[in-house]
Amino acid sequence: MLCSVLLFLTLGQLAFCFVIGHLACPKHDRIRLADMTQDDLTGTIARGWNQLGAATDRRG
Repeated sequence: MLCSVLLFLTLGQLAFCFVIGHLACPKHDRIRLADMTQDDLTGTIARGWNQLGAATDRRG
């Protein structure tokens, strides 16, 4: 039970970071999900994580 809850939360966080990272990229540079490689996917999640970190830095 605990493992499934942790998995659900982790996948939710990754999906949220992906969406934020995808939207942070300029529209003309965005790659379709079907055309993404593993490196593109990892970079998009990292970009989203950085954007969320930058948003909390600006707030405080």
